[in-house]
Amino acid sequence: MNLLQTMADENYKTLKSSSSSEYVVQRSRFFGYAISANTVEESQIFIKNISEKHPEANHCCWAYKTEFPDNPQQHYNDAGEPSGTAGRPIADAISQADLKNVVVVICRVFGGVKLGIRGLINAYHQSAKTTLENAEIIVCQPMILKDFNLSYPLFEKLKHKVEAIGGKIENSEFSDSVKCTVNIPRSKTEELDSF
Repeated sequence: MNLLQTMADENYKTLKSSSSSEYVVQRSRFFGYAISANTVEESQIFIKNISEKHPEANHCCWAYKTEFPDNPQQHYNDAGEPSGTAGRPIADAISQADLKNVVVVICRVFGGVKLGIRGLINAYHQSAKTTLENAEIIVCQPMILKDFNLSYPLFEKLKHKVEAIGGKIENSEFSDSVKCTVNIPRSKTEELDSF
C-alpha cells in the first residue's frame, strides 16, 4: 500500500453534532449523550459537564475514541458499576458504529431493581447504541495547513486547485506577492507540489 492510499484510508466517520437519548430498563433510566471530540481533553471536559448535569445519577459511565488518526486513544470507565459492565459496552457500541473522535457518556438513575451483570451490559450497550443512532454521521478527512508565497497569477491557479481538492484558503496577505495559508486534505498535499 502506498503513502497516498494510506492517507486516504485516514478518512473516518464521526458525529456532525451532539446527540442524546433516554433508555429505560426495569425503572432504571439511562441518559445517553454523545459528541465529536478531537482530543482527550475535549472528551474529559464533556464527561465532567454531563456528570454535573446529572447529580441525581448513581453512575455516569463513559467511553471515548479520539485523536484519530495521528495518536489514537481509547479509554472507558465503569464509574462504580461492576467491572466490565458499563464502559466496555459503551466502547463496543462506538466501535460497532465505526466511529472515531467520539465520546459517549451514559448516566444511570437507579430504579430500584437490580439488573445483574448481563442486564447492565445490555442496558449500557443499548443506551450507547441508541444515542449514536440518533446522531447525524459525517465522514471527515485529516487536514493540513500549508503556507505559500506566490505571484498573483499563481495565486489564482492555487485558489482553483485548493477548491477542487476540497480545501480552503484560511488567510491571505496581498502585497508585491500573495502570502497565504491553505487548509487541504492531508492525502492531497502532493497535488500542490507544483506551486
